[in-house]
Amino acid sequence: MRLRGGSFGSSSKGTGSFKDVVKGKGEATNKPTLTQDLPGPYRVEQRKQTPILTIDLPEVNNSHADFSSLAVICRFNGFWPKTDALRQWIFSTWSTNCDIHLCSKGFFIVKFDTVNEKEYVLHEGPWFWGNARLFITPWFSSFNPSSIVVSKMPVWVRLHNLPLHFWLPKVFEAMGNAIGKYVKQDVERIARSIHTFARICVEVDLSQGLSDSIILIHNNTQWKQPLDYENMAFRCRGCQQTGHLVINVLNLKEKAKGTRNKHKNQEGGNTQ
Repeated sequence: MRLRGGSFGSSSKGTGSFKDVVKGKGEATNKPTLTQDLPGPYRVEQRKQTPILTIDLPEVNNSHADFSSLAVICRFNGFWPKTDALRQWIFSTWSTNCDIHLCSKGFFIVKFDTVNEKEYVLHEGPWFWGNARLFITPWFSSFNPSSIVVSKMPVWVRLHNLPLHFWLPKVFEAMGNAIGKYVKQDVERIARSIHTFARICVEVDLSQGLSDSIILIHNNTQWKQPLDYENMAFRCRGCQQTGHLVINVLNLKEKAKGTRNKHKNQEGGNTQ
């Protein structure tokens, strides 16, 4: 019966169970060595000095060199694909000869077999999964998914009704660099002589905000060119403002219209 809950120790002088002794309550005759010097409950103090470890191993050096020359850091903007779907997208879009390392916060690292594959991925973008844009940068050793903030993203910009004499590669590049960092242009539309709008890909810094237009000056004349950012999150195509979707604007307009009609009917009723 003592094994079922009697006091700890074989002496009748014990005043507490083993649980009480560990918590610093009561006293037992046969105290285990573990609790002899404890002032009460278990407490762990923070170590004053942080341990420092210098690593100089050939294996680590080789791994660092491989990631530096062959790996990229990626994250889709606002979209965390499932693991199997992500692997299928990478294998079908980029290469099957690569290793995929999943990280926290939606980041993943892809290490290719050759430098040419890495350069292709870095320079032949931008890359999209549906409307989700891919943030991509060369791997660096201090990468921390918990602290890195993704603010620079590639985005396609439509230039509606751009005058034809501005449809030149150097003009597109200059416009792109004025908006952000020019990446490329949509040459297919130019090749097909479709001039309803031009498309340029620009890397923009979302933390700095986005311009809604750009002013082009030529021969002492000005042309104000609106900028239409494709698939930009929370950008309204109706009023060209950020922070909401066009469907919300339409709903608000319908509600406002209904409210006005209601007030008119009430006023009409009061007049009668």
